[in-house]
Amino acid sequence: MPTGQSMVPISSARFLLSSSTGNGKWAFSELSNISMEVEPHEFIFCNADGSIQHTRQYGKTNPPKVTLKKPMDEDTTLWAWHLAAQAGSTSARVDCSLIAYSAGSPLIPPGAKDKVFEWLLANAWPSKVELSGLKAGATDTAMLTVTLQCDLITVPGTPPNPAGSIPGGGDG
Repeated sequence: MPTGQSMVPISSARFLLSSSTGNGKWAFSELSNISMEVEPHEFIFCNADGSIQHTRQYGKTNPPKVTLKKPMDEDTTLWAWHLAAQAGSTSARVDCSLIAYSAGSPLIPPGAKDKVFEWLLANAWPSKVELSGLKAGATDTAMLTVTLQCDLITVPGTPPNPAGSIPGGGDG
């Protein structure tokens, strides 16, 4: 952290997922998970002096995934998007923007000043859609959980190859 700067924790009351095609815009109440992983790969070798060295190297990169939750409503576009992915349609892969916004009135659309953080999801598609159980006569709201798979998650403003900007980063 640069000297003199204080880090402010991110808190968000609402999340907006927008497709680059303009065919979908969904408001979510919960971001459950963003998962990005590079599996470590153990590498064992023998030095010239005969000593055995154990090290961990970068291994397989798992595709990122995002899990979001929202109350169930009458909008069926998420279901249609999932059905397109289920059918193997190439049009189901779309670039998306996921923006976290601060609290505000639910009837007033968030503005740029309300933006807390943004992620860009490349070639995203819904791999899983879940609906929580419903009971007749209950007053609970059914929750829709959507898991998105994507090729890459980036944050606007970060360099394309940030290795030189991280502590100990670089080519060596």
